[in-house]
Amino acid sequence: MPGNSTNDKSKARIRTLEIENNRLKTELQESREQYNSLFMNNHTVMLLIEPDTGKIIEANPAAYAFYRYEKLAGMMFTGISTLQRSHVFQEMEQAINGLRNRYICRHRLADQEIRDVEIYSVPVKVRGRKLLYYIISDITKNQKADDELKRTSEQLSMLLESLPIVPFTCKAGEHYGITYVSSGIEEITGYAPDHFIVDSSFWEEHIHADDRQQVFAKLPELFEHEKFQMEYRFMISNGKYKWFSDTRRLVRDSGGEISRIAGTWQDITEEKKLRIESEYRMQQVIQADKLASLGEVVAGVAHEINNPNSFITYNIPLLEETWLMFEPIISEYAASHPDWRRSGLTIEELCQDMREIIPAIRTGSDRINKVVHNLKDFARMDESSQKNPVNINSVIEKTMMIVGAQVRKSVGTLHMELASDLPEINAHPQKLEQVIANLVMNAVKSIPDRDKGMLTITSRYIDRIRSILIEVEDNGIGIKSSELERIFEPFYTTRRETGGTGLGLSVSYGLIKEHNGVIGVLSRPNLGSRFIVFLPIGEKNNLDLRPSILCVDDDEQVLNMLNTYFVSVKNMSFDSLNSPENVISYLANHPEVDIVLSDIVMPKMSGWELIKKIKKKYPLLTIFLFSGFPEAIKQKPPSVPGPDYLMEKPLELKMLFETIKSTSRQRL
Repeated sequence: MPGNSTNDKSKARIRTLEIENNRLKTELQESREQYNSLFMNNHTVMLLIEPDTGKIIEANPAAYAFYRYEKLAGMMFTGISTLQRSHVFQEMEQAINGLRNRYICRHRLADQEIRDVEIYSVPVKVRGRKLLYYIISDITKNQKADDELKRTSEQLSMLLESLPIVPFTCKAGEHYGITYVSSGIEEITGYAPDHFIVDSSFWEEHIHADDRQQVFAKLPELFEHEKFQMEYRFMISNGKYKWFSDTRRLVRDSGGEISRIAGTWQDITEEKKLRIESEYRMQQVIQADKLASLGEVVAGVAHEINNPNSFITYNIPLLEETWLMFEPIISEYAASHPDWRRSGLTIEELCQDMREIIPAIRTGSDRINKVVHNLKDFARMDESSQKNPVNINSVIEKTMMIVGAQVRKSVGTLHMELASDLPEINAHPQKLEQVIANLVMNAVKSIPDRDKGMLTITSRYIDRIRSILIEVEDNGIGIKSSELERIFEPFYTTRRETGGTGLGLSVSYGLIKEHNGVIGVLSRPNLGSRFIVFLPIGEKNNLDLRPSILCVDDDEQVLNMLNTYFVSVKNMSFDSLNSPENVISYLANHPEVDIVLSDIVMPKMSGWELIKKIKKKYPLLTIFLFSGFPEAIKQKPPSVPGPDYLMEKPLELKMLFETIKSTSRQRL
């Protein structure tokens, strides 16, 4: 019985082994089928590589189809690769060690075609051997698409950077924080894009304080209109401001919800300057057109006035002779008829009236002739007549020989300061004499008190603008700001009741224009007036002058702030100096300056010392003094004339601007 038991156990074990063997065969068959499905029947290129030698152990049909070789098994993997052999083995070593399982390279096919491939490596062990499965994907099309996308992106980036706009995106809320801005912003502002992105309040804080409120008040309009545009000043890295044009639109996601805001910034500072310049030029054109149109009307009026006045003028001598013949006869009749009266007048009284009326008629006719002559001068800009080299000092001296006696009767002090080194200019001397005579007589008539009256006539040459200056300055009653706007208009006068015709300055304006020059006036009520004539050297020297402001401060930051505010923004010509000791020479070389802004506390010269020097030589200039030290403002020396305005730092620019707007400026 024991023997049977042993046999039964053996049979059972054999049966178990057979079952296990069958199971293994089944699993092996299943594994082979899975292998065939995964490796041999896969449409993806697959290679089994021996990493030590780089030899291809096995390749699936997709690999043969891709590489187009009749035999791959047994070939060296480097034989189908354009990579260097050492590089291939380096990649394999990294794959075996689990350091890298993906890389991209280029493979050469059997027909020499080059393809871009992406290789995924999977390390395996087969019978104790370390092998690599390479799963290879043809990414040539994708790579070309990626390359094309990259090139397109680079081209788009270059295009955006070359355009005068800066694209950006920002949040639709939360202070509109910037999420992206192109690198072009650095060229415009001096700030790298990271400044705008990292600091959510950077953009807001750099908007000009006067513009910030209106910018954030307008931003909500974007959600009503989907797109809008605004302009404001933005502080750049050097502390100055530039004008930005800011255009924005809403961006919505696929569900229609607002996801972000996309926009562009553009530097329009120069455009702003051009707009201001065009407005200024337009005003000049309008003024010239008004004068030209008026000239045509004036010429016709002068002709119509001249005809009847000629009849009066020609018949006055006849009337005088006739009266001389009849006066003795009438007197004889009066002697024999002493009681004769008509309208309460005796014959003797009538004769006396006639002796006064006839000269009065002659005087009136002469005055009409003079007005007609002025009208013709105004209407006729005779540029075709010959100009000759003229010495301006000779013109002034000749004019003063004619009007000098009348000047000395009306003015207590006359200063003549004529530069000796003036170049000659091509001009009409008689017309310039007429201009100077008009200016001098206007100044004389504005001085109410002879003993205190002062008249200064100067001539000098300014090389900076290549022009000769003639200045006529008085300390008379001055001209109101409202009157300055019309002072060169024909027939406008404030002395009509004393015989003013309103033609002297308009004629002078036209005559100076005929010489390509500029005439200007600076006046302060109860202080006096200064008329300046700029006569350029050379026919092609076109003067471009406008009233200017000079700021004096040793603090460069203050100068930059004011320069940005006035020059680029507010249509005010502006310059600055950090050395007060150079102000007087600067003013001599820049007669267009009519306002001086100065700090009080400066190292080399205080504002009080400066104002004393300015007022002595240029009493009509408007002076603003300011300081950050209240005590300095209060400590005015007794001998120093007071400034027109005192202000504390930090300056409120809007208030300063409004004050300057209300100030009487020089008209050029």
